[in-house]
Amino acid sequence: MDPTIRTRPSWIFLLGLTCLTVAAFAPVRHNDFIRFDDPDYVTENPHVRSGLSFANLSWALRARHSGNWHPVTWISHMLDAQFFGLNPAAQHLVNLAIHTANVLGLFLLLRRFTDAEWRSAFVAACFAVHPLRVESVAWIAERKDVLSLAFLLLSLAAYGAYTRALAARSPRTRLATWYSAALFFFALGLMSKPMLVTAPCLMLLLDVWPLNRWPNPTISNTALLRRLLAEKLPFFLLAVAAAFVTFAVQDRSHAVAAGFPLTLRFENAFVAVAQYLWQTIWPANLAIYYQHPNTRFFAPQTDSLHPASTQWPVALIVLTGLGLAALSGLALSSRKPKPWFAVGWFWFLVSLLPVLGLIQVGGQGRADRYTYIPSIGLFVCVVWGFANFAGANQFRKQVCALFGFLLLTAWTCRTRAQISFWRDNLTLFQHALDVSPDNAVAHCQVGAEMGRRQDYVAAQAQFQAALECDPTSEAAFQGLGFSYEALGRPVDALAEYKALLRIRPWLAWPHLRAGNLLWQAGDRQAALPHYSEAVRLDPNSAETHLRFGLALVELGEQPQGLAELAEAVRVQPQGVAEHTALAETLFKLGRLPQAEHEFDLLSGLSPTNVEARLNLGGIQWRLGRRSEAETQFAQAVRIQPSHILAHYNLAKALAARGATSDAVSELLTAARLAQEQGQTNQAARFRDEAAALH
Repeated sequence: MDPTIRTRPSWIFLLGLTCLTVAAFAPVRHNDFIRFDDPDYVTENPHVRSGLSFANLSWALRARHSGNWHPVTWISHMLDAQFFGLNPAAQHLVNLAIHTANVLGLFLLLRRFTDAEWRSAFVAACFAVHPLRVESVAWIAERKDVLSLAFLLLSLAAYGAYTRALAARSPRTRLATWYSAALFFFALGLMSKPMLVTAPCLMLLLDVWPLNRWPNPTISNTALLRRLLAEKLPFFLLAVAAAFVTFAVQDRSHAVAAGFPLTLRFENAFVAVAQYLWQTIWPANLAIYYQHPNTRFFAPQTDSLHPASTQWPVALIVLTGLGLAALSGLALSSRKPKPWFAVGWFWFLVSLLPVLGLIQVGGQGRADRYTYIPSIGLFVCVVWGFANFAGANQFRKQVCALFGFLLLTAWTCRTRAQISFWRDNLTLFQHALDVSPDNAVAHCQVGAEMGRRQDYVAAQAQFQAALECDPTSEAAFQGLGFSYEALGRPVDALAEYKALLRIRPWLAWPHLRAGNLLWQAGDRQAALPHYSEAVRLDPNSAETHLRFGLALVELGEQPQGLAELAEAVRVQPQGVAEHTALAETLFKLGRLPQAEHEFDLLSGLSPTNVEARLNLGGIQWRLGRRSEAETQFAQAVRIQPSHILAHYNLAKALAARGATSDAVSELLTAARLAQEQGQTNQAARFRDEAAALH
């Protein structure tokens, strides 16, 4: 054991690592939300925005939102909303706090496992400030990255305590406690981000080094391997369950891009590993999104395989594969003299395996955030390698220390610069286009920003560029269609929606948009099948039921139309538009008791809704409940004193019960308001009625 561990206070290292991490990431507090995943995860997610509640916790456990199942991540976002609201600075700082805790936890874990204090501290420092960490820390929607590592470190710490207790022949209750804790934290990690499915394999690597449980001279390798595998069986079962749930959720949301040929997925995986290695060494030209190199050649309507040259040059693929094989062979051959190299290298490969695109999810070829956990293995290789090179030679030690200091300084500066690109959506994706021009997602995001600024011509150009990069991009078709609508070109917009439906016939929203355009153009019979198909494809969309219901009612299909409007209310029980449509339709059809019920609900949902009050009062008046009607009219006047009809209806109610002077006052007020609003004839009529009462 390193004797300095006993004499040097740990807080010095902990304080130094904390200061280093905060120095690198402090600018993140000035950044805003971005409009890529953050809306789904936080800003436009009603379950998250409303904070913690039993209903929201239940949703988090069942949700397949955004093509993922990670309830712990959802709950963490709900806690943010509960305490900080939609404050981006606070939520960025929470990400930073968890990342800092991970840095400290990594140092403590490595030091506990290896007794190598300075090496552990330097691995943690490299992990803390490397520019590849920016995406995981500066992106609020990537809370799942920092959370999953936090639980993985806790699980490994408990696992280490279990192995020490096992070696010390501790009581079974102590063993069970540490083992259960490891399993519990692993489960929480999987529920934060299922990328942790390879954690049981990482535990097996740790058994080799630094826990030194393999090999064991007292037992044969075969028997020991069986014992270690059996020990990990509950972890493997949890991992398999998480993988199954994740694949099912992603497949159901059509996020799994099975159309990429398997050969090209393997080829891209090889090159992606090499790119991760290079970017760890030289972290330049980092972007939020790297488009899959085969995207532009992907044709979902055909099953033809594409030659490797359409993705990466064959020579590059071969050289990359040979290089990775050579490094893996070197790691295996050095597992006895240099076990840290073998364990670090295979930690990197094994933890990357779920995100290498062998089962392609989405359209990215790789992502900086995927290195959050794998990079730890690389840093172990490098730091222990330099320490091995330096040995006891003081000059070499000084050279390595100076190099390490300069490296951490350079990475810290680069990280701060990279964070500046995340300050807002346009800056982030314009930077992505600067370093990765053939990037459909970046073009779409820049186009969307142009659209928000009402520069629809510039937006159209960006979306067209996106389709050149990715002919299957849903966001590009959507943005182009919206741009054409804003430019007054409905025919072109309709063509884009129909083109997208030929590629992705499972989407509901293009049917809804197409139906709306056809309805507005007067081709109502053509619009109806689009509305019907939108409802079939997305029965949980209140908007599709609403539009379909209103169309049916207008075409004389009242029973089916009312059923659709009622379904819209069921799907969105708090929806003002849904209740309004149903209430007004019932009123027009003369179903007064049902209409009264809906307007009453609407008044509760929208207490300042004057029209709902007036309609509710009008129905109650017709049903003979005049005192109740008067109450509603009075409420309408109180809510909006400038509403002419509210004053007039209240005047009629007052006159009916004999409150003549009050009725006259209300009529004169209505006359004055009508005169001020240029309704001269109406004002004269109100004055005549007031005179007649007086």
